[in-house]
Amino acid sequence: MHSLNKFKPLPIILRMMKYFFALILFCSVQTFAKEIKVTLDKSASFLNLSLNKKNYKIDITLPKDMHVENQIQVIMNPDFNLLMIELSDYSSASTFVVAVNDQGQKLWEFNLGGFNPSTPLVEKDNVYFAVIGKVWKLTKQGGIVVWNHSGLYENKKYEFNGAEDIKRQGPWIEFSDKLKVNDVTGKIEETND
Repeated sequence: MHSLNKFKPLPIILRMMKYFFALILFCSVQTFAKEIKVTLDKSASFLNLSLNKKNYKIDITLPKDMHVENQIQVIMNPDFNLLMIELSDYSSASTFVVAVNDQGQKLWEFNLGGFNPSTPLVEKDNVYFAVIGKVWKLTKQGGIVVWNHSGLYENKKYEFNGAEDIKRQGPWIEFSDKLKVNDVTGKIEETND
């Protein structure tokens, strides 16, 4: 009878719960950990994608007479990945985006039409991009344009270079300290500057 008094179920249950939650946390972190490598084929007609040690060939349609300017930037997300390819023909430049899922399937591709891309802002249903003088809101599912603005580099009011971090500030998408766009209407916030 005396040994039963030493048995305290509550601390044991709490300890078991602690290990259980630690296991859940570990598993959820591990599911997002990805190993991804991308190379562009010499013909520039497909990407070689190695995702979690599985190899995929992804057909792409790059603009003619363009070559890859910099390394391919990879933005990994829990449910899909963005491959950003900066291109040049020595007189102009562009950023080409390819969205792929974790099974190596191309979801969509899109030419942003400018260089110096920012790291995109990825939200539940949309992705926001910026390149020099241009900003975009595309649907995450199909890469469909919701709204966009161009000619921002030439406009002294915004002088938008595209290398800023994109942030959400309430209903606004902030591309720089001078450029905010209403996420719902797609209209630029007008300031008195």
